[in-house]
Amino acid sequence: MPESPRTAEVLASLRHALTSIERWGSRRATWERLSGGAASLTRTDVWLLERIADCGPARMSALARWQSVDRSTITAQVNRLESNGLITRGPDPADRRAVQVDLTADGHAVMREHRSRLATTMEDLTAAWPAADVTEFGRLLSRFARALDDDLADRAD
Repeated sequence: MPESPRTAEVLASLRHALTSIERWGSRRATWERLSGGAASLTRTDVWLLERIADCGPARMSALARWQSVDRSTITAQVNRLESNGLITRGPDPADRRAVQVDLTADGHAVMREHRSRLATTMEDLTAAWPAADVTEFGRLLSRFARALDDDLADRAD
């Protein structure tokens, strides 16, 4: 089925927007703004901390699947975060042979600070927008993010 000109235009606009978002998110200045100088944390560290903050204690094997990495990679990452005092590991109460990780008080504090900086950044970037536009943007971007998560989950299986 051939694309309509409108569809091609919309897809080009989305491609451009995603490229801009990816470029913005990968800039060192953006990372410094969002991390508040927590130079010891990588973007992947923050993704993992964010996942645990959102979902609660998680098995290391589940985190490795979520990040699409092998267990040795997640173990190294957990070791680094544990040595920084941001997470703790222990036996899974449902299966004491399995290991699960959770945020420490410092890990929660780091995530609160990161989320606060991100919220301030988003507020700054959308300050001139009407409130209804910000609400609609949040709804649509969240919907798109769910589609991305679903796509990642489908590809991990």
